[in-house]
Amino acid sequence: GHGGGGGHPAQLLLVNTHLLFPHQRYFDVLRMRELRKILGFLEVYRKVSRLRSPIMLCGDFNGGPSGMQYRHLRLLNFTASSADNTSWVTHRTHLGNTLCCDFVWKLNPSCQIGHLETNW
Repeated sequence: GHGGGGGHPAQLLLVNTHLLFPHQRYFDVLRMRELRKILGFLEVYRKVSRLRSPIMLCGDFNGGPSGMQYRHLRLLNFTASSADNTSWVTHRTHLGNTLCCDFVWKLNPSCQIGHLETNW
């Protein structure tokens, strides 16, 4: 299809990821770095291509709504595929615990707050 009247094809940036499994507590910081790198690459792509395409960021974030990656994406105005207080289960850990750590995030460029990432 074509986007809003400019004659340019509509584009969507689709990213699928699998962030590091949380074997240790400090891995949360490593997952945050992985996420910030992804956002940084998206920021550079949008700048170079001069396109403000919508973004869908999907995958296994190995952290739920209380995690720093989830909160960071919400601060940037990404919308999650589930509510913040979800009881949706996407994983059962090797210890038998159930959790939600798979998400589909979307960001409409007109809703974006600031830059995606500048210090990665």
